[in-house]
Amino acid sequence: MRFRITVVDAHGALRPLELVVEAPAGTRFADLRPVLAGWVRDRHDDFEAAGRPLGDDDALGTGDLVHGAVLSVRRGRDTEQAIRNRPLIELHVVNGRGAGGRFPLRAGRHLVGRGLGHPIRLDDPGVSRTHLEVTVGDDGVRVADLEPSNRSLVDGVPAPAHGCPLPVGARLLTGSTTLELRRPAAALDPALDPAVGRATVDGFVTAAPRPRFPGACPTEVVGLPDALVDAGTGAEAPRPLPVVAVVAPLVISAVLAAVLRSPTMLLLALLSPVLVLGQWWGDRRHTVLTRRRQWAAH
Repeated sequence: MRFRITVVDAHGALRPLELVVEAPAGTRFADLRPVLAGWVRDRHDDFEAAGRPLGDDDALGTGDLVHGAVLSVRRGRDTEQAIRNRPLIELHVVNGRGAGGRFPLRAGRHLVGRGLGHPIRLDDPGVSRTHLEVTVGDDGVRVADLEPSNRSLVDGVPAPAHGCPLPVGARLLTGSTTLELRRPAAALDPALDPAVGRATVDGFVTAAPRPRFPGACPTEVVGLPDALVDAGTGAEAPRPLPVVAVVAPLVISAVLAAVLRSPTMLLLALLSPVLVLGQWWGDRRHTVLTRRRQWAAH
């Protein structure tokens, strides 16, 4: 594997160092330490990444030692104090409100509840103010309910009143919040770090891209000229030829002209069909032109 890291001195005594690491999978930080020791020129100095002291057993290309990592120089006494304060175990919120959070557990008693000031405070209405107690000791981790309104479950089994062990990987259901006991990131499987939810391959952190959902498309209204009536312009379809209005005056005028024996009556009868035909042709022409303008505008 091949990846790049940066080493900086928090005290500003040394210039930043860019390193390209080429090593087989499984290489430990102890193999890289001699190279860094020559840069800091002090064998008592140590290193940290993401605020966590690095140990000799930390694997390169996993956890905090991946591509783009920034290592800081720690002075000897600072390192010893950080190792003493390093959490022994962690309690992770895997379901419910605050999912994704984690609480480092050091040796001693830790109260869990909604009350302010508790080391492990859960924003869950189903959790009492002081719900239970987690104890980290030489014999492991134990959990005991402190007379809450609803009992806690350890891997689906109600926790006894006198308490019970909480092994690594066990799930603790408190109210509607599920907690899981895990080891710190340094002790996790180097191929997958569930504490931070990421996997590493050859020194690079693999990440699935966030799904992209198409946004809501705006509603588009497309207007088409109606074949019969356009509500906007009032244009109507071409009307048929009024045959009755043309023929009826001719028939009646012909009968009257024959009865009255007046050719003039027949001549006057021809004026009505001519007026009807002229009006029909004008209306038809106007309608055709209006519809052509509508289609051109569309």
